[in-house]
Amino acid sequence: MKHLAAYLLLGLAGNTSPSAKDIKAVLESVGIEADDERLSALLSELKGKDVNEVWIEDTARGCCCSHERAC
Repeated sequence: MKHLAAYLLLGLAGNTSPSAKDIKAVLESVGIEADDERLSALLSELKGKDVNEVWIEDTARGCCCSHERAC
């Protein structure tokens, strides 16, 4: 969930295609260590998707993190 939260925060800031490096920087800025395996899985699942599409897709489900997504 922390990885997806960082991904979406970056999107709100205007980065529509956050990289692993971007997400790690957000997490590290608040003292959280990224889990490389989960982060890689999340980015693989989100590859080619715009952050706005992800946000709309998840809010339509009524949650911020689908059960299938490696948050």
